[in-house]
Amino acid sequence: AEKPGIPDGTFPIVAFSAGNPSDTNFAEVKSYGFDYVHRYRLASRDDKQVKDYLDTAQRQKLKVMLDMSGFVDPRHSPAKDMPAEKRLAALRAAVRKWKDHPAVGFWYIYDEPSPKVVTPAQLKAIHDAVKAECPDIPTAYAQHWGEKWWEYIPSVDIAMPDFYPVRDQAFPEGNKLALMTEFFGNVAKTSERSMPIVQCFGFPRLPNTAEVRYMLFSSLTQGIEGLAF
Repeated sequence: AEKPGIPDGTFPIVAFSAGNPSDTNFAEVKSYGFDYVHRYRLASRDDKQVKDYLDTAQRQKLKVMLDMSGFVDPRHSPAKDMPAEKRLAALRAAVRKWKDHPAVGFWYIYDEPSPKVVTPAQLKAIHDAVKAECPDIPTAYAQHWGEKWWEYIPSVDIAMPDFYPVRDQAFPEGNKLALMTEFFGNVAKTSERSMPIVQCFGFPRLPNTAEVRYMLFSSLTQGIEGLAF
């Protein structure tokens, strides 16, 4: 059966931090093979910025993984400046505002939760608030290899594991590719739906061709339903 928000038979390719929403930029992103774009804490920016982003994506035949985390992540505004009891109401209002835009593909509800910031029960409450307003579009979140990561997996529709396998040492001694594969595999076994985030930027150095190939092909063996970069 077709899964909510993901057309049957498709394999979403997501670009994190896809840049400014210009037709030129998004056309270039589309030409690389991406079909979803993302901007950190987009939904909590002003309405014009959100609408421009969604409209431009729609014109370029892209979907948006709409980042809602600014409403609920106390590390960032507006959530950190808002009483905790007001955050879910603000989140639900934003979902109501944007849920009917045809460019919305996923709700990205949190970025790398940890027990010191948000509990699994709190993440589940965020997911439930979104689904109460919009049951047909899936929720997603990034999960790093942190403390009790497995306890967060059941709280959200799509788990997006991320790991930074490329370090500053020379190739091949400096990479942690085997650990990335282990973590992605563990998340795929724990979650019903998994969409790994392949970290291809310079953190602290850019991966070379062999490392990128390994990251891609090892991820594809894990029974995943999409990839993010």
